[in-house]
Amino acid sequence: TNLRVAGALYLPGVISPAQITASQNDYAPTGFSAASIVRLSSDAAWSITGLAGGTAGRAVLLVNVNTGSPASINLTHDDAGSVAANRFLLTGNTTRSLLAQSGQMFWYDGTSSRWRAVSMGT
Repeated sequence: TNLRVAGALYLPGVISPAQITASQNDYAPTGFSAASIVRLSSDAAWSITGLAGGTAGRAVLLVNVNTGSPASINLTHDDAGSVAANRFLLTGNTTRSLLAQSGQMFWYDGTSSRWRAVSMGT
């Protein structure tokens, strides 16, 4: 099934958590349970190994709002640093760098109990 949006798409619940200053396992900043958009920043190229609070069908947009160095925040594939149900399931079993001023949508797959990256292609 394809989702087509003819007009504007609004995602309620934008949070801007405290700057990431260490790698994060089972990441769940204050307000995350009601957030659809998480504005991230970091003081170095830290990793996020998973997101806590996955429920079947939930979608979350992670946006790296860093403007300079460090340029990226790393999202790691199936990383044992987070409990299994909070992990990212990324294509090619790789780390995905969330570059400065970019975003990535994730969808929680309740069947595999993992966060899947959503491609925004046509």
